[in-house]
Amino acid sequence: MIRIGIHNLWIDSDPNWSAYYSGLIKGLGSIDQENDYTVYYPYGGSLRNISNLPARFTIRPLWPRSMWLQLPVSLPLELILRPVNVLHLNTVSPPVCPVPFVLTLNDLDFLLNPDFYPKAIHFRLSQLVPSSARRARKVFTASQFSKQCIMELLGLPAETIVVLYQGINPAHRVIEDPNLHRQIRSKYDLQGSYILYVGKLQTRKNIVRLLKALYILQREMHLDHKLVLVGAKSFSFSEILATIKSLDLEHEIRILGHVPLEDLVLLYNAADLFVFPSLSEGFGIPPIEAMACGTPVVTSNVTSLPEVVGDAAVTVDPQNVEEIARAIHRVLTTEQLKKELRERGLKRCTMFSDRRMAEQALEVYEKVARTKPT
Repeated sequence: MIRIGIHNLWIDSDPNWSAYYSGLIKGLGSIDQENDYTVYYPYGGSLRNISNLPARFTIRPLWPRSMWLQLPVSLPLELILRPVNVLHLNTVSPPVCPVPFVLTLNDLDFLLNPDFYPKAIHFRLSQLVPSSARRARKVFTASQFSKQCIMELLGLPAETIVVLYQGINPAHRVIEDPNLHRQIRSKYDLQGSYILYVGKLQTRKNIVRLLKALYILQREMHLDHKLVLVGAKSFSFSEILATIKSLDLEHEIRILGHVPLEDLVLLYNAADLFVFPSLSEGFGIPPIEAMACGTPVVTSNVTSLPEVVGDAAVTVDPQNVEEIARAIHRVLTTEQLKKELRERGLKRCTMFSDRRMAEQALEVYEKVARTKPT
């Protein structure tokens, strides 16, 4: 039996990280009957996504709430008082960590695309992430693309890096009940057919070019689909608003912000098409979620996305607005293509499960915990 610690669910600040860690913890709870776990999370946060865990899981809130104060102070102190055999951290580690640790580092976008980030965030990540990754016993990352980036940009050897594909919440599924589709449309005042985007509303996600593609679709290709944007506002959101105004698309766009999981699943199901034209992704879970709901997908042909979607989506050059528009138009107007994408997508998404992710992670935990430091 070993003691395993998992730190920082990012519960309230990032739904994607919350889904990653809640899926991992649920998966571990279902497969591991031997080891003990301590889950550390920000004081005052919510653990509603990982309720009803087995008795061998201990939940321990850390004060203060700020991760940037937890890492150098309260987490190391907690680990000195109640040590674990291996600790799983997210992106950055304490300056001095009293126990062996593994690190999840799903992308290095702040190094690949520094202009996408506010200077303060870029500086902080550039100082902390490389040092954390080099001190980790193992680094989990989300794709072969990200593994290659870590090897090239941080100089880590291939054997240190483990590709850990994220699982899909089983709540993401096909729902064909037309009454539920009508209810979700009514709740969010969605009139007519719509294209869906899910993710942060920021420069890296390429929303501005998506808006320009929508303009072409409506003005030149004469499609009347609206665009629904789901996700948290982030830095550069003002550029998105300015583009909407300059293209006179105020009545063609619905910005919903963050929505509950049960609503998100229905929004996927009721959409005619899911579009994810991101410029850079370490993995990219929304296209897989859309596939699990039976929704055809158009996404980018760069970074990790071709690896993730395989042949189950139409991929485009995210820098080419007209290509994005043409691909959307082709899918929306070709019933056979929509049917094929739906079938391929439902098959593709079975590759990504919390159980598989947990099995891979547990194998690494046990190996690290039983390996003496060199």
